[in-house]
Amino acid sequence: MPLKQHRITTSLVTSESEYPIEQLLDAQGRPLRVSDRAYFDLVVIGSGPAALTFVTRWLEERPAALYLEDERQHLHWLKRQTHAAPVLETRKPTKSSDRIIKTNQKNEWHMRKSSLRVLIVDKLGDGWLGQWHRNFGSYEIPFLRSPMFFHPDPSDLDGLLEYAVQTERAKTGPYTYVCDMLTGRQSQSKSRNRSAKKGALQRPDLLEVPGVVGREVSKHKWKQSKHRRQAQMFSALGPVVNERDRRDYQNPSTPLFRDFTNHLVDRYHLHPQKGKDGKVRPLSEWLATDDEHQMPAMLLRAEVIDMDYGRLGKEHVDGSLDEEEGFSIHMADGSCIGAKYVVSAIGYGGRPSVPTWLATASKKSRMAKRDFVDRVAEADSDTASDASSSTEPSTAESEGEENDKYEHPPPNSMGDGWAHSSAIAAPSYSVPPPPIAARIASGQPTTAIVIGGGLTSAQLTDQCVRRGFSRVILVMRGFFKVKPFDFSVDWVGKYANAQKMQFWQSDDAKDRMNMISEGRDGGSINPVYAKVLLQHAQDGRVELRTHTEIEDAEWNAQTQKWSLMLHRKDHARADSQYMNNAQQPGTSVPVIADYIVSSTGSDVSFRKLPFMHTLAEKMQIPEVSGVPIVNEDLQYGSIPLYCIGAYSAVQIGPTAFNLGGIREGADRVAAHIRDKAEEHDEATHEPKADSDVPSLGHFAHFLYHHLQVDAAD
Repeated sequence: MPLKQHRITTSLVTSESEYPIEQLLDAQGRPLRVSDRAYFDLVVIGSGPAALTFVTRWLEERPAALYLEDERQHLHWLKRQTHAAPVLETRKPTKSSDRIIKTNQKNEWHMRKSSLRVLIVDKLGDGWLGQWHRNFGSYEIPFLRSPMFFHPDPSDLDGLLEYAVQTERAKTGPYTYVCDMLTGRQSQSKSRNRSAKKGALQRPDLLEVPGVVGREVSKHKWKQSKHRRQAQMFSALGPVVNERDRRDYQNPSTPLFRDFTNHLVDRYHLHPQKGKDGKVRPLSEWLATDDEHQMPAMLLRAEVIDMDYGRLGKEHVDGSLDEEEGFSIHMADGSCIGAKYVVSAIGYGGRPSVPTWLATASKKSRMAKRDFVDRVAEADSDTASDASSSTEPSTAESEGEENDKYEHPPPNSMGDGWAHSSAIAAPSYSVPPPPIAARIASGQPTTAIVIGGGLTSAQLTDQCVRRGFSRVILVMRGFFKVKPFDFSVDWVGKYANAQKMQFWQSDDAKDRMNMISEGRDGGSINPVYAKVLLQHAQDGRVELRTHTEIEDAEWNAQTQKWSLMLHRKDHARADSQYMNNAQQPGTSVPVIADYIVSSTGSDVSFRKLPFMHTLAEKMQIPEVSGVPIVNEDLQYGSIPLYCIGAYSAVQIGPTAFNLGGIREGADRVAAHIRDKAEEHDEATHEPKADSDVPSLGHFAHFLYHHLQVDAAD
């Protein structure tokens, strides 16, 4: 009986009970009313990669998910052939025989004419991919980890590669380039960089991914392995990734990807309005004006703090009132808007996950410091205020700095002598902090401890080395795992359908999450940064301690240093190839450190997000490992709230946490909302905005009844 109940609570087959629709009330207890200007058909929370992917998919007239490449090109040709066919000028991008169309030719991009009002809200105000660019800049990441076909362009799976070729930025470099660049070394093999002159490294925009194409493993090794079935499949069908796909399995550089996303913003006319301070225009300011400038989708600055769903009134300019069924969305600045559909595209939500031992030690340090301030500075409130602000900068800001609070680290992400990776991404934070930077400048030996086993921990370890720490220790609970991506290649290679079929055949959310855990296999480091760390370890700057945990930690306020006890697990191998430390299994050793970096990710729980407080209490949607059980349309329960990104993992799979799964999720959500909107229009007998456009059934070679093409002018 308990097992049966357990299966029911995590089943993907949810009940069809409807959400109780009630009258929404304002702060005074009166029926909630919003102006016609403050009511939107579709609201997207967030402006990161997930939001950009969804919005461009919503506006794209010919998405790659619905059209084959030949069909898309033919429809594009039909639209353009209103006059005589133009003469296309081409050029050779390289010494090869390939030719491409010149980019200076007029090529107007036709977007879908949406009758829905779309609003994107983001709390940072930095524009599209604001937090993304902050992270990449703070961590000094030169190349993405994802392959070339993971990008936000909905029109073409090869859009990023095509953009690289058209802009003459398709130069490929070896994966060792990053190690040579970060460690100050040059490649010893001239064959890897034949164009190098006088030993100078030329910066490529694409980086090869080793160990993926062909798997670089001989058939003999496969046949001798214990995975006989995989060996037979490999022998019969070939490698997981074909040689013809080698160009797809490259890592784009950070500048290339940034320029490509800016290109998409230009193409779909998504540039946000900005104020004199350079930030995106606040939502409250826009609501207070009569600006009628209409964009395909409008990005404004606001922080969503709560949402509810029910009946609300929509007031028109002429004084009439319509009763709508939708969301009331409350912002941190006190404004309130209404929405018919809401899409959550915010990633994890930004709540740092700090190890218990570090949070406990930091709390003791804060309490001791407060007691000291209360005893010696009772007569001087200014001194007490300064002391407390140095400990908790996120909670002691003045009212004049309230608008700039997102320039500072998030709450509970830093303290004396330590910082979470989310704090390091804040513009106001510097690594190392000023007191430690002074020690480094004076030539004192300094030690940094980095906690974590993922790619971010490797990047921050390298950053600590380059910022002057004389000794950096990377502490990992498990193995030093090296993988090209944060998921198995089987999920995107030739046999991806087999993996997805097995995933979708399971109706239990826990089983699916177990498959996701197996596909992702915890934190891992790509070969690029694995080589960087091993080079630092060989130089004596980094210690790689696998199967190690911190048993005890204490902050000494007098010496401004940490006293730590590092314990290596009993089952760890003493002769690990990645260990340059002589600590034996089952032993504990003391370490004195100046600085601790916690690269332990974020807490995952959709119901604990600030804006989900009210809805989570009313709906009680079950979660597995913090991920909500959404339906196949990524809909949260029976209300029109959708999740894209990590919180859609139970339906998308291991790739939901990166750009590949985000793209698939955007396809599902956009299609479902469009179908719901069309059903609503038919029910209310409202004419469609694009009803004069012929369907594909008018063309003999296209029989998709639900797709449409613009008629020739």
